[in-house]
Amino acid sequence: MEHTPFPLAAFKCRKRDIRLAFCRLTWRRMRGPRRKLGFILGILYWPFLAAYRAIGVTREKGQYVTKAYGIPRYKQYLHQLYLALIHGRPPHVYYMYGLFRPRQWQLAPRYITPQEFRGIVEALTPIGADTSLQDKFAFEAVCKQSGLPCIETIMVLGSTTLENTSPDNMKAHRLQECDLFIKPVSARSGSGTEMWSWTTSGFVNHRGEVRTSRELLEHLVQRSTSQAILVQRRIKNHRTISEHFGISALSTVRIVTTLTDAGQPNLFQALFKMPRKHSIVDNLGAGGIGCGVQLDTGRLEAGHVKANHESLHEHPDTGALITGFALPQWQEVRRTALDAHRAFSNVAIIGWDIGISDSGPVIIEGNPFPAVESLQQSHGPLEVNPNFWPFIRTAATNSQSVESNNYLA
Repeated sequence: MEHTPFPLAAFKCRKRDIRLAFCRLTWRRMRGPRRKLGFILGILYWPFLAAYRAIGVTREKGQYVTKAYGIPRYKQYLHQLYLALIHGRPPHVYYMYGLFRPRQWQLAPRYITPQEFRGIVEALTPIGADTSLQDKFAFEAVCKQSGLPCIETIMVLGSTTLENTSPDNMKAHRLQECDLFIKPVSARSGSGTEMWSWTTSGFVNHRGEVRTSRELLEHLVQRSTSQAILVQRRIKNHRTISEHFGISALSTVRIVTTLTDAGQPNLFQALFKMPRKHSIVDNLGAGGIGCGVQLDTGRLEAGHVKANHESLHEHPDTGALITGFALPQWQEVRRTALDAHRAFSNVAIIGWDIGISDSGPVIIEGNPFPAVESLQQSHGPLEVNPNFWPFIRTAATNSQSVESNNYLA
C-alpha cells in the first residue's frame, strides 16, 4: 500500500500525533481526484487486508506465543486486528516487537512504521537538500573534500563499459591488487554481493574460487550487462571485533544523527550490525544480527534478527557474548558521524554505516531513511526517544513547507 491506513485512534489523539500528521501530509501531496480516491479506497480496504495478513502471521508464530505466554491464538489474532484498526499498525509488528508482553503492549501505539517515517522525513526535507548521499562518487568526493575517512570506490561497471574509473584503471583495464568488495549499485539486503581477497595466486573469493585480475574483470563486465556493478576496496574489521565474534565479513555501526535547533548534528541512536558466520554481508534483510549500542559507552545490548522478537545475548554461530561487549574506537566513531553530518548539513536525519578497522572508523555510506524497524527492535519506539520530537520540530521549522509546519512543528 502507498500509505499507512488512517488509525481510528486519530479521532481522539493529541495534536502532535505522527500518524495523523502523516495521513494529512499524504492526502495533501496526492494530486488529482484519482489519487485521492485511491487513498480513500486504500483506507476502506485496509481492514480486509489486515484480517488476511493476521491469519498468516498467527499461523507462523502463534504457537510459540501460546506455549511461552499462554495466549490463545484467537486472542493473538484479535490483538492484531485491534492494532490494525485502532492504531493502523500492520499485523506482523505484534510479533516483531513482542507486543504480546503486557509492558510492550502499552507501547504499541508509539511504534512508527517505515512508511510513516519515510513520508514524514520527505516532507521535512528542505527544498534543494543535498542529493549526493545517493550518488556513490559524489558522496565520496564530499567526504574527501571534508577530510572524512570513507570507503574507496575503485570503479563502476555498467552496460559492458568501464565508467567513472581512475585514468590508470581505464588505461590498463585491470583491477587493483587489493581485497575487493563488489555489489550491484541497486542491491538490496546484500543481494548479489561478492568478496575477493588478493593473494599471490590471484583473487580468491569466499567460496575458494581463484581468478586472475583479467578473469575477474571479465566476470564483472559480464555481470554488468544486466545491472551496474560497484567495485570497492574491502574494509576489514578491527581485530578486537573479528577475534571476539569469530567473523571475517565486515560489521558496521548504523549511527543515526539529526540536527538541533542551532543546526548542529546530534547523536540520535546507534545499531551494530553483524553478519552470520557464513555470510559476507551484515544486512539485516540477509539474516544479519542487529544490536543496540549505548551512545555514551559504545557497549552492545542484546541482539535481534529481523522480524523476530527474541533477544540474542550470544552470537548464534560462534557463541561469542554480545551483551556488554564494548566496541573499539567508539569515541572516534561518534566524532566521525557528527563530522560527517556537518558535511551534509541540510539533510534532517542521516543513518551512517561506519566500519571500524584497525586504522580507525571508515564511512561506508549515509542513508536519509534509516531502517526504523531494526532501530525500534533494539531501542523501543522512536517516539519514546527524548530527541525525537525536538528533531521533528526543528526539521519542520527548516523545511520551508507550510504543511510540515502546520502538522509537525
